[in-house]
Amino acid sequence: MNRKNILIVDIDKDFLLGLRDWLAPVKDKYQVAFAGNITKVEEMLKKFTVHLVIANVHLSGESGAELLLTISRRCSDLSLLK
Repeated sequence: MNRKNILIVDIDKDFLLGLRDWLAPVKDKYQVAFAGNITKVEEMLKKFTVHLVIANVHLSGESGAELLLTISRRCSDLSLLK
């Protein structure tokens, strides 16, 4: 069975750690990657195909709009909910 890839973007490390623990029971179905900034998002998008992105668009010192543009450029087949 192929796992689906989820990318979660937020600057709050405690929130990301909590999500990692919360998603642990479904790790056989989903591979989850975490990023705290747009640079890390770009690295992740180069490494694997993303099926779902969960993102806080209020990133410290960075634009949420820039984040969405980065994701939509790299993953043209990914639907963005706005």
